[in-house]
Amino acid sequence: QQESAELKQSLISQQDVDEDNQSLKEIIKQQSEELKDLNEKYFNLSSQFDSNINLQLEFHKEKKEMEERIINYENQIQNLIHERTNLLEEIKKITSSPVPTIDNEKQTTDKLLKINNKLKRILQIFKDKIHRLVTEKPDLFINIGEETSERLDHLIATVEYQATQIDLLQTERDQSEKQLQNQIQELQNSLDACRYQIENERPIKTEQLVNATPPSDDISRATIENYEKQIHQLQQKLSQNDDERTLLRERLNEVELEFRKTLDDRLSTTNMYEEQLQSLVQERDALVQQQVLQTTENQYEIEKLQEELAQLKQSSITSHVDIPSNEDTKSLQKIIEQQSEELKDLSEKYLVLSSQVELQNEINRQKNETEEQLKIYEDQIQHLIHEHENLVEELQKKTLSTIVTVNNECQTDDQQHDKLTQINMKLKRILQTFKDKIHRIVIEKPELFINISEDTSERLDHLISTIGHQATQINLLQTDHASTLAMYEEQLQALIQERNALVDQQVLQSVDK
Repeated sequence: QQESAELKQSLISQQDVDEDNQSLKEIIKQQSEELKDLNEKYFNLSSQFDSNINLQLEFHKEKKEMEERIINYENQIQNLIHERTNLLEEIKKITSSPVPTIDNEKQTTDKLLKINNKLKRILQIFKDKIHRLVTEKPDLFINIGEETSERLDHLIATVEYQATQIDLLQTERDQSEKQLQNQIQELQNSLDACRYQIENERPIKTEQLVNATPPSDDISRATIENYEKQIHQLQQKLSQNDDERTLLRERLNEVELEFRKTLDDRLSTTNMYEEQLQSLVQERDALVQQQVLQTTENQYEIEKLQEELAQLKQSSITSHVDIPSNEDTKSLQKIIEQQSEELKDLSEKYLVLSSQVELQNEINRQKNETEEQLKIYEDQIQHLIHEHENLVEELQKKTLSTIVTVNNECQTDDQQHDKLTQINMKLKRILQTFKDKIHRIVIEKPELFINISEDTSERLDHLISTIGHQATQINLLQTDHASTLAMYEEQLQALIQERNALVDQQVLQSVDK
């Protein structure tokens, strides 16, 4: 009777333990579902954040350009306001000044004649300089008319285009060098990993095969635990191989995409890069196939060990009926603790990504505000330009009105004065147009006019000399870029040859196995 009571008590305890284990399994299942949901949210948010990283980099670049445009707009507004003030003062002087006498008119006529001659000489100097450049570099002025203003516009546009081309070449060279360096480093890391795997895989496989044959008689609990440890190790190795195969596939896909992008930018090396990409794809398929074969072998060994373990457990179940299940309970509790830690870590990462997304929204808001401010500045500049044109027209009308008044007193001098005034204004407008065009490129490209005075003639000389300097710089950049690409291509070719040799070694080891 006492033994019956003890057996009953043991069964009750075992039932309680089973209920606890079932409860722990339900907790594990619930935590697994929470982990799955949180992983999906984290993946979606991570994808959104990754897609916004490039937008954020582009925004910083655009923000810098917008700030420069704002500074230029503010300078233009200040200049237009200053010119507006000067025009208003001139109009006020013309309106308030009395009609000059005939002597004053003669003095004015002589003065205008001298000014006109001076303006003509200045304009002729500008024309000669531009004409000399056309003669020396006719290839820069194909399909361009003979008008000096049009040639000056084309000259300024050429300088701006070449400056932009130099910036793009420098940026492209830096990006290409960085991409190729990253590709070489990734390929080197991949080769090191494969080399390490080849050196260490054979002794591990040999040891696993030796330990995979257990004795058939007198199986103990220690033997079962040894098999369980081997299964766990093989499962870890299988998981590690899967991860390495996934990473290798992703790396090779990235290399393939980056190579294709580089091929699109450089038509001269298209065939060479296509052959290299094809070689990388074949190598990737070979490595993936090798990983699949290794995974299949490991899976087969795991299944074999699991079957043997099940047989061992079935054969030893009668001799171990009274073994407590505390180990199972502790194992379940450990799993719960691990999943809790994973939930905590994943929640923290999710919060960090959420804050990054909020930061991206703030950046978009700032970008919209900056664009609105630029629109306001553009409208203000257009308004000031329109007002400036009206004031110039009014000034011309006032000036002509004054001239007409003087002409009523002396018609002969009036006709000459009127003609000289018109010529003077025309020359001034032409000269001012030249100055404005050159001043505009000075404002837009101040880095091209460092240590250059404000004299328009000196700026024009510097602008003409900049054409040749930029052309030389572009040629040097293109040559340097080509030589750098050739050097990196040689390094890539050497790594590819080393990788092929490593693959051959892996094939030989597979045949030996």
